[in-house]
Amino acid sequence: MKIKISILLAVLFICSDFVYSQVPVSTKSKSGIINVKPSKNTSSIVRSSVYDDKSIDDYTEQISALEQRLEIDPQNIQDIISILRIFNIANTPEKGFPYIRRLWNIDFNKRPHKYEELKSEKNIAELKALNDELLKLLDYSKDKSSIYINLAVLNLILNNKNKAISYIQSAIINCTNRENLKITFNLIYSHKYYEDLVNVCNRYLLYVDNKDNDIQTLKFISLVKSGNIGAAIEEYESLDYELGIGPKQLLYTALKEKSKSDKEIMKIMFGKYPEPEGYYLLYRVIKYAQGTEDTSWIIEKLNKKYPDSPEANLIKVFVLLFDENKPDEALKVLNSTRSKITSEFEINDYNMLMSEVSNKPLDEAQKLMENGYPKKALELLENENIPETPTLYCTMATCYIRLNEMQKALECLNKAMALDSKLPDVYFAFIEYYIEAGDIETARKYIEQTKTLKNEDYDNNDIIKRLDDFTKTINQMEAEKYVDNIVELYEQQRYDEAWNQIEKALNISDDISALHFYKGLIYIAKNNYAASTAEFSKSIKIDENSVLSYYYLALAFDNLGERISAYECYEKFLEVIPKDFYGSSDAIEYAKARIEKLK
Repeated sequence: MKIKISILLAVLFICSDFVYSQVPVSTKSKSGIINVKPSKNTSSIVRSSVYDDKSIDDYTEQISALEQRLEIDPQNIQDIISILRIFNIANTPEKGFPYIRRLWNIDFNKRPHKYEELKSEKNIAELKALNDELLKLLDYSKDKSSIYINLAVLNLILNNKNKAISYIQSAIINCTNRENLKITFNLIYSHKYYEDLVNVCNRYLLYVDNKDNDIQTLKFISLVKSGNIGAAIEEYESLDYELGIGPKQLLYTALKEKSKSDKEIMKIMFGKYPEPEGYYLLYRVIKYAQGTEDTSWIIEKLNKKYPDSPEANLIKVFVLLFDENKPDEALKVLNSTRSKITSEFEINDYNMLMSEVSNKPLDEAQKLMENGYPKKALELLENENIPETPTLYCTMATCYIRLNEMQKALECLNKAMALDSKLPDVYFAFIEYYIEAGDIETARKYIEQTKTLKNEDYDNNDIIKRLDDFTKTINQMEAEKYVDNIVELYEQQRYDEAWNQIEKALNISDDISALHFYKGLIYIAKNNYAASTAEFSKSIKIDENSVLSYYYLALAFDNLGERISAYECYEKFLEVIPKDFYGSSDAIEYAKARIEKLK
């Protein structure tokens, strides 16, 4: 998030005093960032904090430098291995899981250059050394589950399938982190070890949670994928929740491959449902699979036996919309159907179809809003004959928010919630509303509520990403509250107090340019120019128009004797200065003078 950095250059402008003060820096590099090179002798690092008293805090600087390099090259294998080594040494292997996943992504995606590097003799030896370190940590760590999970992923990379499965089985028994454990299940799935995954899921359901719908669904899918259709059918029949359309389509396709007719499949898959609902589900599964099977017999059956049923009407809408391109007629059928629908699955389909019918004016309104015309967008939405859907009211709410008519926005959101209280988009709109209103506490409550929603039309990963983005925004807003006080403390030269406030804010959000800027200034005030370069670089990465960050980064490099880097940063500073630059003109003149001397 970008924050304008207001600062009194008259107070800060001490460059003429310190530029020539030759401060010895033992860790300087061309980039001004401390370099951490991976050990060439891997055996020398195979130890844990059991053998020394160092904690993870003792490696903060090394980790920070490695993470900065990984921002530039997220798949730098040596840097990933180095950071994993540090976590092992500090007896915090649970922190290494995201980095081990990066290695696995290289392995699975098999990008030619990186994959060959990962599978080189040297790196295989490094991975085996990591494996040995983790095994040693098992004797001392309280969090054995995290170690077993890391061992499982490492052994998947090393093609030791049986060991990997065994470690996952052990992680289940000692389970302390369900999220990471489930990720390893997905890794097994991506390797197509379906039979092993069935066994792993059974163990999880036995020892961790026998009502975990995600794992039950994964087990069902694995049974289908492994060709064990009989067991898959038994599992399907035993489920006490509604399976999504995707997994149902997998079973349908598998049964078709077994030469089962649609009528036989109807009996196997949907015999437990009331007849109209069962026929409708079969129709949807066939359409979802995009198969060429004839569905006319289903339509005839429903029209003959249940002509006014919501199922018959919904199928009519599908035909009118997607086969005959008659949206107006589809809308009439939908309007006469809503009050008859009771099943959650059919409600979701109804909303999806309504969205299809009303997409065009909504898309036009969205474009108007994005181009800065929320009032025109509202006029379009109010004048068009658009069906009342959650999407309509959410879009109208966004328009009202842009116009700062918050009460009307809230009324629209309440209407959207009344139409569908389980639609993630409605919750997203409420979160946006409360963020704009500055009610962070309520926004967080809606984030937590959204996490509990189950909607098969949404990719759960997309929902998680959206919620993570909202959380990030909220954290930024909370961290911003510290900035004014930090500026005041800094200008009073109360550096330690300012530092403490910066650290508190950074613990909330690391994405505030001003926080890194002032942290860099404090480093300069304490003559730690090498450390300041990292902070100014972060400030610029967050806000590339952070003018003063370029200036002070140039000064820091100048002090470190990094002439090329200093020259480039002075030039960049002069390049990005706005016409209404609020800082001292002395800074501009000084930068020009230094550029001439550094040429």
